[in-house]
Amino acid sequence: MIVTRTSRSVNTKKKRTAESSSNVEQQIRVRAYELYEQSGRVDGHAEQNWLAAELEITRSSTRL
Repeated sequence: MIVTRTSRSVNTKKKRTAESSSNVEQQIRVRAYELYEQSGRVDGHAEQNWLAAELEITRSSTRL
């Protein structure tokens, strides 16, 4: 198999995107847990906390 310069750069970009996605997901996870704690650790709101955290994180990352 011949690896060209272009295919290497594409693979590098894919890797960076995967790492970035993983980082964003971790930020959302942490923020969702913070929201859970702020609400007094009330069960049954995991999805709501996740969506609120996701919205906060994605809004802040698009402003950069």
